[in-house]
Amino acid sequence: MRMHRRTLLALAVFTGLTAPSMALAADDTVKIGLLATFEGPFTVLGEDGERGAMTAVEEMKGMIAGKKIEIVKGSSDASPDSAVRAARKLVEQDGVKVLVGPLSGDEGIAVKDYAKTQPNVTFINGTSAAQDTTLRNPAENFFRFSTDGAQWMAGLGTYAFKDKGYKKVATVAEDYSFPYTQVFGFMAEFCKAGGHVPSKSWVPIGNKDFSS
Repeated sequence: MRMHRRTLLALAVFTGLTAPSMALAADDTVKIGLLATFEGPFTVLGEDGERGAMTAVEEMKGMIAGKKIEIVKGSSDASPDSAVRAARKLVEQDGVKVLVGPLSGDEGIAVKDYAKTQPNVTFINGTSAAQDTTLRNPAENFFRFSTDGAQWMAGLGTYAFKDKGYKKVATVAEDYSFPYTQVFGFMAEFCKAGGHVPSKSWVPIGNKDFSS
C-alpha cells in the first residue's frame, strides 16, 4: 500500500534527525514493527501494505541513518483488540522501537491509546483515517503523515448540493470509526451548504450486501 511506503519514507527522515538519541535494537540495526491486517476481511490490504513497506526498504538500500533496517511483522484482523495484542507483542516481546501501522480507524484509536503506555517507542500511523487517532486526546509519540477520512471527502458535500442540486441525501456506510469520519466530512459541507441528511445507515463491517 502506498501509504505504508510513505510512512516508512517519512520514518527515514525522522530517524535521520533523531538517530543520536534514539534507542536501537542493536548497534547496527533499527528494529521496525509493521502492524498490518494479515488476517480477516482486509487481508489483501495488509499484504499490499507489506509490499509497500518492503519497496520503501529496498529504495533505501535497507538502511536508515547508517543503520540496517529489520522489519518485524505483526498481524491483526482489523479489530482494536487484535491490533493492541499485535502492537504489544511487537513492542514488549520483539523489542521494536518504531511501530508503523495500523490499517483501520478503530485499530488506530486503540493503538494510539496503547502508545501512551510506551513513551520510549515511536508510533507512526499507517492508514488509520479516523480523526480521533490524532485529533482528540492524542499521544505525544503517535504521529500521522496521512489524511483522515473527513479530508478525503473534501469538496463532495459542496459538489452534491451546488453542482448536482441534491437537497436531501441518505448515507450508507460500514459501522466503524473510519466511515463515521467520512460521513462527518461529507455532512459538514453538505449541511453547511443547505442540504439535509435525514437517514444514516450503518452496515456491519465485512458485510457485502447493502441491499437491505
